[in-house]
Amino acid sequence: IRDRRLSAGKAQLVLAKQDASYFLGLIHFEKRNYQVASTWFRTRTLEAYPDGPWTAGARCNLARCQEALGNHDEARRLYQIDESPQRHGSLIRARRLEGKTAENE
Repeated sequence: IRDRRLSAGKAQLVLAKQDASYFLGLIHFEKRNYQVASTWFRTRTLEAYPDGPWTAGARCNLARCQEALGNHDEARRLYQIDESPQRHGSLIRARRLEGKTAENE
């Protein structure tokens, strides 16, 4: 019983860390700290938990960060690989970025 409780407690801590990582990315995004938000979304969420509960949201928000930073090719790539229910919206955003460069904004 003790081992089962420890295992359940560890699982809860992992979920809490996933939640915190994703929401820290959102906070930085809202404060327009796009580079810092990108790190939270890419490294602390997508790479750390590739099949986690925030994968789709982190990928979409990472694309939005890249778009805001002027990295349109990377933003478009991230939008195009979206497999979430938001895929159609992501593809519209990707099309909107076609041919767009930092110089012609």
